[in-house]
Amino acid sequence: MCAVVFGVMVVATAASAGHADAGSEIVFASDRASANPGEIYALTAAGSPVDVSRSAAADWDGVVTADGRLVAFFSDRTGAWRIYLSRPDGTGLRLLPAPLPGSQGYSERSLEFSPDGSQLLVAPREPAKCMIFVVDVQTLRARRAGEGCSASWSPDGSRIAATASSGHHVSAYDAAGRRRFSLTGVTPLWSPDGHLAVVDPTGTSTTVVGPRGSRVTRLAGVAGAWSPDGTKLVLTRPGALVLADWASPARSRLLVRGPRSWLPYGAGIAFTPDGKYVRYQRSPTHGRPSDWVVIAVAGGAPRLLPGNGAWARDGRYAFPRVLPSAHTGGLDRVEIEIGNSFGRKPRLAGTFSYGPLSVSQLTWSADGNRLLYETSVPTLHDLWAVDANGSNLRRLTPSLVADARAPAWSSDGMRLIYTSTLYGGACSYTCTRVAIATPEGQGQSLVTGLTAEGTEGGFVVNWAPSGTQLLVNATGEHKMYTAGLDGTNVFPLAPGPAGDSALSCVWSPDATTIAYVSSDGIDLIAPDGSDRRQLLPISSYAQLPRALSWSYDSKFLAYSAAHGIYVLPADGSAPPRLVVAADSPGGLSYSPDGTELVYSALHQTPGARPQYDLYIAPTQGGPARTLAPSPFDDIDPAWRPVPAS
Repeated sequence: MCAVVFGVMVVATAASAGHADAGSEIVFASDRASANPGEIYALTAAGSPVDVSRSAAADWDGVVTADGRLVAFFSDRTGAWRIYLSRPDGTGLRLLPAPLPGSQGYSERSLEFSPDGSQLLVAPREPAKCMIFVVDVQTLRARRAGEGCSASWSPDGSRIAATASSGHHVSAYDAAGRRRFSLTGVTPLWSPDGHLAVVDPTGTSTTVVGPRGSRVTRLAGVAGAWSPDGTKLVLTRPGALVLADWASPARSRLLVRGPRSWLPYGAGIAFTPDGKYVRYQRSPTHGRPSDWVVIAVAGGAPRLLPGNGAWARDGRYAFPRVLPSAHTGGLDRVEIEIGNSFGRKPRLAGTFSYGPLSVSQLTWSADGNRLLYETSVPTLHDLWAVDANGSNLRRLTPSLVADARAPAWSSDGMRLIYTSTLYGGACSYTCTRVAIATPEGQGQSLVTGLTAEGTEGGFVVNWAPSGTQLLVNATGEHKMYTAGLDGTNVFPLAPGPAGDSALSCVWSPDATTIAYVSSDGIDLIAPDGSDRRQLLPISSYAQLPRALSWSYDSKFLAYSAAHGIYVLPADGSAPPRLVVAADSPGGLSYSPDGTELVYSALHQTPGARPQYDLYIAPTQGGPARTLAPSPFDDIDPAWRPVPAS
C-alpha cells in the first residue's frame, strides 16, 4: 500500500510538466506491490513486530547480542553487501566501515556476536575464500583474525573456529588472529564447555578435541548438536540418530532408527534448553509427512512439533505457521507464534507475507527477551499501467501467486499478452505460462501451447500485426518461431540454416519483417523465413543489443545496449545514433507517434539499493524524464499503440 501511495504522489508532480497526454498509456512490470527481498523484525509475544532493517533492499543474516540490545545484519542497500548495526527498534543505524569488504554478492556469510556482545565476528567469502574479521562494536574498528568459512566463537569468546575455504581442515584462532591449532575436518561445532566437534571430510565420523586442540575421542557419525551441559552429542548416521557420550563412547546408544535411505537433517537437530529432548525431522514413511518432532533423551515415542522453530533459554518455542490462502483472502501468509517447549498454547507474535520459496528464520537473544524474525519472499511482479505524463497509476494484475512480465500490446491496443510464472505449487520448481488479457488486465486466458517447466526457460511473446499469430522467443533455447494464438502451428525461424540464435525479437508494424538479436548483432528476416540478412554487426559480446522496438511506421528500429539507447534506420542507410545514455538499459518501446521512447535502466541513489526505473526520452535527443518513480524495480515497458479510450 505504501509503495502505491509513494508512486502516485511523486508522479503527480511529473504530470505538471506537460509532456505526453494522459491518454497515452504505458504498461510495465513492477514488484512495487510485493517486493520483500529480505527484512528483519524484532518480535515479542506481547507486542507488535518492529521492523529493524527498514529498507526496500535485501537485509539478511540478522544476529543479536546476548542481552538483546544490539542487532547486526548484511544489506545490499548500497549496491554491495555491507554490514550494519542497529538497536532492536531500528534506530541508531551504523554502517561498518573498511577494511570490511564490500561485494556484489557473497556465496557465504557469517555474523556472530561474541558472548559478551563487545565484538562482532564477520566471515564473508570474497571472491574465492572466506576472510575472518573481528569488529569492536563501540569503535567500529575491524581487524583481520584469520581465514575460513562458517566461523563461530567459542562459548568463552577466547577462540574462533572456522573451516578453511578449501574445505579440508578446521583452524582455531584467538581473538587477535593467531592460529592456535588446526585439524583435518569440516563444520566445527563448539560444546558449551569449549570442546570442539569436527566432522571428517568424508562425512562418516566426528573427532572431538579439547580447548587446546588435543584429541579426546573419535565417534562414528556426523555431529548434529551438543547437549546444554556439554556431556552428550547427537550424531547422525544413514537411517539413525545416535546419542553419544563423548567421554565414554561405549555408553553411546541409538536414539532413533529409520529406513536406511533416511538422512537426518543435521542443521535442524537441536536439544531443548533443559536437555531432556532432541528435535529432528522425521523420515517421511508410510504416507506420513516429513514433519518435525522431539524425542525424549530417555527414550519413548516422538512428540509432534508445530514447525521448525527456535527455543528461548527459558524453554519457549517460537515457530512459523503457514496459513492456507483460502483463509487469508487468497494471500499467502505466515504467522510467527510463541508457545511452550512443545509449541502448545501459542501466542501470536506477528503475521507476514509468505510464498513457496520464502525464507523464515528465527533467532533468540541469549536472555530470551528478543526474537529476530528474518523473512524474504520471492518477489512477484505485477503488470501496472500509467499514463505517459505520470498520472493514473494503477495495478492490472494482482501479485497473489504468479510473476507477470514482458507485456506486449496487440496492434489495435485492445489485448495484452505477457508471461506468468508460478513458483512451487503444481510446478516442480517454476512453470512459465503465457496469458492474454484485456487492457485492464481482466479476462486472462492462457495460451495452452506455451508452457515451460523448471529450468526449461521461458518465453517472450509479441503479436503479429494482424493479431492472428504470435512471435515467440523461447529464451531458454534461444529459439524463435511464429505460432497460432493457441501456441500451435509452429513455424521455426531461428535457429536457421546457419544455426543462429535469437535472443530477442519483434515484428514490424507493416508485417513485412521480423528483427531479432542474434549472437553477432541485429538480423532481419521475412515472416516466411526468407530474405535473412544482417542489419547491424557487432564485434564483441559487450556490444550485444538487449531489447528491440520498431517505430510504428516501420522505418526505424530502436535497441538498448550496455550504456544507452540507440536508433538506426531499418534499411541500414545510416549508422546507429545514440538517443540517450543509460546504465544497463533493458526493455524499451516507441510512442505511437514515434517522437519518444520509454525504457528501463538501472538507477543508483546514494545509500539505496540499485533499482530499475522507467524513463522517457525524445527520439531526436534531449534529457530523459523519470516515469512513475518508486524504490522498487520497474521493467519491461510497453507503450500502447493507440490512445486509451
